[in-house]
Amino acid sequence: MGRDEQLEAFRVLLQRLSRGRTDQSMIITGLRGVGKTVLLGEFRALAEEHAWIVVELEASKNDDAGFRRVILSQLKSALLRLSPRARWTDAMHRAASVLTSFNASVDPSGAVQLGWDIEPAAGYADHADLGLDLTDVLVALGGVARGKNVGVVLLIDEIQFLNTLQLEALIQAIHRLVQRKPPVTMIGAGLPQIAELVGDAKSYAERPF
Repeated sequence: MGRDEQLEAFRVLLQRLSRGRTDQSMIITGLRGVGKTVLLGEFRALAEEHAWIVVELEASKNDDAGFRRVILSQLKSALLRLSPRARWTDAMHRAASVLTSFNASVDPSGAVQLGWDIEPAAGYADHADLGLDLTDVLVALGGVARGKNVGVVLLIDEIQFLNTLQLEALIQAIHRLVQRKPPVTMIGAGLPQIAELVGDAKSYAERPF
């Protein structure tokens, strides 16, 4: 019964965001073996039924540069799944430009190539602040998704492995997304202590989740 309730809550979340309304993201907590990862899989299937783009991450104890590389790779993949390059709109080019700015923060040397020759968007995703940079990237991606009448959902497993800075950045980004209303949301899953860690990371964490 509990899983049915969570699936229904997720279904409502997708419907509200699809209509341009706001709703809280979700964090699923529980001991190992209770089915959190299975539930994330059911969320993925439900999102794909609604033609949403799913970004899946399994958190690990990466440093901040490693975390940026992982999430950059996943968000680039999400952008390309929204539309092949041959049919990119202005919004797609803008999102790619914001991702290029984010890439510069990941690899200032320019050794990491995104596969496109697009100038970075000055003033976006170049704040040297992970929360602000993630917000810019997700807002740009959300703008593309809205134009295609779909959405983007981040599914993050083992979220308790994120360090304080990474967790703060995600909470900050999701909080700002709730205010701006793009069709982007996040579902995290982790051990029971994540509830306390989230509360410690940001005092307003109960608002976006």
